[in-house]
Formats: sequence, C-alpha cells, structure tokens
Amino acid sequence: MEAIRLLVSIVELDRGKRLVEELERHSVRLHFQSVGEGTAPTEMMDIFGLGHNGKDIVFSLATLPSVQSIIRGFEERVSVRYKGILMVLELEAMNRLAMGIVSRGVEDMERDEEMLMRNVHGQSLVMVNVVQGYSDRVMSVAKRAGATGGTIIRGRIIENEWMRELVNVIEDEEREMLFIMAPVEVSRRILHEVNLVYGLKSEARGVMWSVPVEKAIKI
Repeated sequence: MEAIRLLVSIVELDRGKRLVEELERHSVRLHFQSVGEGTAPTEMMDIFGLGHNGKDIVFSLATLPSVQSIIRGFEERVSVRYKGILMVLELEAMNRLAMGIVSRGVEDMERDEEMLMRNVHGQSLVMVNVVQGYSDRVMSVAKRAGATGGTIIRGRIIENEWMRELVNVIEDEEREMLFIMAPVEVSRRILHEVNLVYGLKSEARGVMWSVPVEKAIKI
C-alpha cells in the first residue's frame, strides 16, 4: 500500500471547491471541508488585498506521488490562486478501508482495520470523521479506550465517486470531525475501538487517522 499524507488547506472563502477540483486532477479522492475565520483585522486584509476573513478549510488524504505532483504544480505557478496555505502532514495510522479508497488498493477492502505507521514522538492527534450526529457516540467509545476529551468541527464530505460506490456516501454529506490528543498507545486503542464500531462500513461511515505530535504544552 502506498504512503498516505494528510493535506490541510486554508484558503479564502469560496475557493475551497475550486481547490478540491484541482486536487482531484492529481488523483486526490477524499476531502472534508469546513469553514473558519482568519484572525487578521479587516483593515489589514484590505491593505494586502486579501479580501474578507472567511476561510475554507479542506482536509484531504492523498498518496505520496499525488502530493509530489501537487507540490510541483504549485511551485511552477507564478500567481497565487487560492490566497491561502497548504500543509502536508505525515500520517501515523489510518483505517484500512479509507486507505484503500485513497490509493485504490481494492485488494485490502475486505478488512477494515487500522494501519499502523511509525511515530517517534510520544503523543498523537487522532482525527475521526463521521456522519453528523455520531460524534458524541464516538467520544463515548474513545473515552472508554482512554481519551480524556476532544474537539469537534462540522463540515461536509466532498462528493467522491470511489467512496460513494463502496460505502454509499451521500453527495456533500454533512459530517463532524473529532480531534483527540492522546499518548501514542492510547491513540492506537482509540482508533481500534472506534473503528470496530463506527468504521466505514457502519452507519457512521467513519474515516479515521492520526498524526504524530512533536510537542504539546498547556497555554
């Protein structure tokens, strides 16, 4: 199975859809979109010609070759099209069914279990993306596995023909994403237990992964 990366894109409001269309031309197939607000004062935004403070936040999952193709495309471009930033994060773990959708690894589609990768740090950030209305139930399972709390953002999953064919995802389905930080071993238990109950084959149609956290402090 190919290496998978998490892309986090923060762009000007209403430019997220166009960004997703461009990413899909690089064979990126799985996207979750939410809305945020920038912190820069309005007058500063006007001075720099950046428009309003509203932001589209797009989480995408892509194979490493797709990421490399995307980066080359942006680096070769003269103009800034989306007025934002794209960050590439290495994954630590992911449920196998979702990984199969991202990489079209259909040979692995029968088993929905977590895929573990290397984390040299002591903490992980678990992200669980489910149909709207399931986050409280996911959090209950996560707490039994050792989680102490989490944060929820709401958005929608962008229509995806591969995912729709496999797990009957509705076009532009309303979703919730749950963020949980935990020690590595606890995060793996959380992924395992949540995936057993709320994985892609369940009504929650859960996509879940974790990324390593190098440092976390209370502020």
